[in-house]
Amino acid sequence: MTSADTTACLDIRSSTVPQCIVCSSRVAIYTCPRCAIRTCSLPCSATHKTHTGCSGVRDKTKFVPLNRYTHGTMMDDYVFLEDMNRRVSGCGQDIVRNGYRMLRGGRGRGAAGRGGPGRGSSEKKRDMLKLQLELRDIEMDLLPAGMERRKLNHSTWDPKRKVAFLTVEYSIHPSPSLDANPNENSIQESYILLTHRNNFDLSLRDLFQSRVSERTKGKGRAELPTWVKTLALPHPDVPDTFTPPQFFIRAPLELLPQRERSGFIKLHGEQKLSSLLRNKQFVEFPTIEVWEEGAFRGVLLDESGTFGLQREQKPAKRCKLDATKGRAAIAGLLGDYGSEDSDEAETALTKLGEYEESGAETRSVPRTSS
Repeated sequence: MTSADTTACLDIRSSTVPQCIVCSSRVAIYTCPRCAIRTCSLPCSATHKTHTGCSGVRDKTKFVPLNRYTHGTMMDDYVFLEDMNRRVSGCGQDIVRNGYRMLRGGRGRGAAGRGGPGRGSSEKKRDMLKLQLELRDIEMDLLPAGMERRKLNHSTWDPKRKVAFLTVEYSIHPSPSLDANPNENSIQESYILLTHRNNFDLSLRDLFQSRVSERTKGKGRAELPTWVKTLALPHPDVPDTFTPPQFFIRAPLELLPQRERSGFIKLHGEQKLSSLLRNKQFVEFPTIEVWEEGAFRGVLLDESGTFGLQREQKPAKRCKLDATKGRAAIAGLLGDYGSEDSDEAETALTKLGEYEESGAETRSVPRTSS
């Protein structure tokens, strides 16, 4: 290779290798993450930042065309999402440890401009409720603004009485035993009863019955189906025949076996709602399944994770109670007591007495020897 060829190769190489944008005398080996300017050394990079005001930090939200999207760009996005996840988790832990503190500007508590308290006041109450429930081992997940379940939730914490008033949703399931015609009742769907201001220091059964009773007596509300009243409340004329319903709540997924997608934990209605919700998790407010005794169908678990399949049972049918017919039937049974029936009973006892005397005489006759 001649000297002319060597010189031509050097010229071609120098034209393809990028030069430093600052000094233009050396080959550029560094690229600015912010503006992609090529520099050769640290002094040139510092000079570039001073003259242009570039921060040198990569714009993580900058749009990247698909033809320039590489594996390195994907890894940058992955690192960005992981960093955001750590930041959100850290903020949640700070709220649990230190309580919610407003970071908004302005004077006054929860001020967000004219017109009184802003959104910060309601958020503070929700965070306070969540904190108080977590102190009692009750895990409540909160949804972002705009979600339908969040709009339905009216749960709150009363700092003076130190008690929580929760929104509770009851999913009441019909049973064929509540109606004489099973075909008519089998097509009925579960009835959803959404209730508010439930004191979690009261028993679940009392809360459920009081809400059904209020809905029954209240005016201007949708009337409850007859079978719901029969399932929840005892009949005023024959209260001794009433059998309380059973309550269930969905079990956490970690307690379920791999082949099962859903399971339930039985709740004892005579216990306080705060005790029943301990070590339970729900989103915004709890949903409790209500079944007639013996009619539950599904996978039933206990607190330790032991499960068993509860197949459909056929409980004894509950007859529709008619107070007028019931009193008439009782009067018919007891109205003639002491007249003819009593005479017949005395006649029967007299005959039994004569039979006993005749038997005694027979036993007293001695046997003669042949």
